[in-house]
Amino acid sequence: MRKAPLFIFDLDNTLYPPVVPLWRIVDARIERYVQEHLGTDPDTARSLRKEFLAEFGTTLRGLMHHHDVRPDHYLEYVHDVPVPEIVPPRPELGGMLAALPGRRVVFTNGSEGYARRVLDALGVSEMMDGIYGIEFMEYVAKPSP
Repeated sequence: MRKAPLFIFDLDNTLYPPVVPLWRIVDARIERYVQEHLGTDPDTARSLRKEFLAEFGTTLRGLMHHHDVRPDHYLEYVHDVPVPEIVPPRPELGGMLAALPGRRVVFTNGSEGYARRVLDALGVSEMMDGIYGIEFMEYVAKPSP
């Protein structure tokens, strides 16, 4: 018996278009987190983020490794955005997802809770068979070797 296909979707700038400013807002909050929690200026925060991205794949992993930052605290802070005010519903997306002949899951470097809020705003939560946030991968970002 042949199994139904599995469709894996990224979240940010994939299930909603890049013109929606959500990721830019989250990105700015990441930079602000580095500034506030490490007591750095904006230039130093940007430089640290570049280093962390190159070495660890995410700012979060670098902060965890070098500064013992708790991932739950970081994710709560950076994803504390009014998602429903930023992300408009996409009824056409629901129709496209419904037409796929298999299971549909979201796999994101964001937290599972954040992903749920975005999917709710898009109006497609019910279309997903699973949501895998960065917690699922023990805070190792995709892509990862």
